[in-house]
Amino acid sequence: MPPAEPATPGDADGTGSPDVEDQNRRARLQLYGFSFLALLLGITAKVGFDTLNGEGTFDRRQVRKCLAAVLVSPMAFLTFIPTLQAQLNDAGLFVVLLFAFQAGFFWQTVLARGPNAGKEVTAG
Repeated sequence: MPPAEPATPGDADGTGSPDVEDQNRRARLQLYGFSFLALLLGITAKVGFDTLNGEGTFDRRQVRKCLAAVLVSPMAFLTFIPTLQAQLNDAGLFVVLLFAFQAGFFWQTVLARGPNAGKEVTAG
């Protein structure tokens, strides 16, 4: 009698389960991707919110604010990852995406650290 073949290709332990670690990695990357998109949506929503509460016109200044926020979005996302990992076990996907949106909306607060936190810095 020949030795038993693994149930699935690449399944060395013969349990018949697919590569669970690879599936978990893909799911985690998808979650990070969707969370980053929610953070970017929060950033652009903040610029729109400020525009509506200000002079109400969308001009070059708001475009620059939005681009500056998008440029720092990876840093804001890095500060959000521990929250993402903690909430993932206790909350559903929708709640995690809302947290990401909130982190994007309040990106200036998320990145504010040190003695000048919360103060606007002006040059000159």
